[in-house]
Amino acid sequence: VVYHTRQLANEIRIFLKDGKGFADKMDMLLQAIEREGNGAVCKMVRYVHVLTDHSEFSRLTKEKMATKEMRKNLIIGIFEEIVDEALLEGELRTDLPKSYIVETIFARLLTHMIFVSARDSVKEEAQENRGRLYRSMLDELCEKNR
Repeated sequence: VVYHTRQLANEIRIFLKDGKGFADKMDMLLQAIEREGNGAVCKMVRYVHVLTDHSEFSRLTKEKMATKEMRKNLIIGIFEEIVDEALLEGELRTDLPKSYIVETIFARLLTHMIFVSARDSVKEEAQENRGRLYRSMLDELCEKNR
C-alpha cells in the first residue's frame, strides 16, 4: 500500500512540475481526474482506506507514513508543497491554517473523483462539476478572491 501510494505521489509530482501557480495546478489535477476516471479513483481509494480504517494493518501503515521523510513522498506531502509555494507567492489566504487548506484540496479532488466515477458522467457534466469545484476552491482559499 505504501509503495503504491508513493508511486502515485511521484506520478502526480511529475505531472504537476510544469504547473504555473496554485490555480493552474488545481485545474490540472481536476482535469486529470476526468481523463483517468475510475483508474484515479481506485488508486486514491487505497490511500483513503488506509487513512480511515481502524485495523492493525492500517495503524502500522499510518505510523510508517507519518514520518516526516515518508510524508513528503506521499500525496498529502505534494499538497503541502503546493500550499507552501502558493503561500510564498501570496496566492493563498494566510488566515487559514495550512492543514485546513491541504484538507480542502484533498476533499475537493476526492469529490470530483466520486462525481466522475459514480455517475459515469458525460464529458459536459464532468466539466461543469470541475468548474464549480475549481471556482469554490479558489473562492475559499485564494487571497485575491477574498
